[in-house]
Amino acid sequence: MGVVATTALEMGIDIGDLDATVLTGYPGSIASNLAAGRAERTGSEGSLSFLIGWTGRSTSILCGIRKPFSEKGYENALVNPENQYILRAHLICAAWELPLTKDDENYFGASFAKERDELTNQGI
Repeated sequence: MGVVATTALEMGIDIGDLDATVLTGYPGSIASNLAAGRAERTGSEGSLSFLIGWTGRSTSILCGIRKPFSEKGYENALVNPENQYILRAHLICAAWELPLTKDDENYFGASFAKERDELTNQGI
C-alpha cells in the first residue's frame, strides 16, 4: 500500500503505520525532513526513510553532507502570534475543537478579543 502526499504529510495522515517514506527532493527544512522519519512509530519493526536528491542547489548541498540529518539541530522557527492572519487561522482551528471563551486570551494574547470578534462578525 502506498500514499502520495505533499510535504505536509503530517497534517492529515497518520504515518505511524507506514513502513517506509520516500521524499523526492529536500522539503525545505530539517524539521520537515525528519517528520518523514516518524513512520512506523506505532510498531517495533523499524522503518526506512529515503531522500531522493533533485538538481536543486539545497538538495545538492545536503546530499553531499556526510553527517545524518538525525544528528543536526532544527532550524529556528519564528512566529509572530500577533500577526492577524496567523492568529485568525489558529482561532478558527481552536474554535473547531472547543468553543472559545474569555480565558483563551491567556493563550492567544492581547489581540484575541479583536480577532475573535472580527471572525464572528464575518460569520466564521
